[in-house]
Amino acid sequence: MYETETYGRLSEEYKADGVVDLTWQACHTYNIESFTVKNFVKEKLNLPFIQIETDYSDSDIEQLRVRIEAFLETIGKTAYN
Repeated sequence: MYETETYGRLSEEYKADGVVDLTWQACHTYNIESFTVKNFVKEKLNLPFIQIETDYSDSDIEQLRVRIEAFLETIGKTAYN
């Protein structure tokens, strides 16, 4: 099964409102793959998508919080309006 088919199956099975793609900083292989995932999620699944890259340190907590809150607001607007 292709990876994108798995995303489609899981999004349907769990009734996803959006997709969060987490990539560890300096993990370039997965960061490149995120582009394909984003296109599939937006074009085929028609779901909101956010890609987050972090080194899992305390230095980016506030930035991540703001981005994730904005993403959740977007999901709330698209999912219930």
